[in-house]
Amino acid sequence: MLPALEDQERALGYLAKIDWAAFLTDPAVIGIYAAQVANQAYFLHQLGVMDLRREVEAAFRRHYPPDRVAGLDDAEYRNWLYGLTHFVIADSRYYQRKVDPEVHAWVLEALERETADILARATADIQSRGGIGLPAGWPRGPPTGGPGT
Repeated sequence: MLPALEDQERALGYLAKIDWAAFLTDPAVIGIYAAQVANQAYFLHQLGVMDLRREVEAAFRRHYPPDRVAGLDDAEYRNWLYGLTHFVIADSRYYQRKVDPEVHAWVLEALERETADILARATADIQSRGGIGLPAGWPRGPPTGGPGT
């Protein structure tokens, strides 16, 4: 972490007073800002304010169960996928450290299950986040089903 700043404790105290759990687990918020929700949960933990990582993960998974994902329109599909990848990206502190693949096994399973749709429906930006940031976490190598596999 960075060195402490003047009034840092005051700022962290302010953040601790906000009802982040209600906001970050709200299905309406997840449905629009999934990546930002994942990021915020990890930032709050990294700052020592509170740990909502598991609650946010559970809310995300409730909002986007596997049987619902295929029926999402393209915008919400991309929101789901972008959010999904950000659970790993945020945990890695934006590619600064390796993450435990067991903690994110559910993400890796979803990416593997959705490979064909990811290649067909996701933007290049979102595909690259999975292709650059996540391969080290795949316990069995990259998912199959894409070009060259």
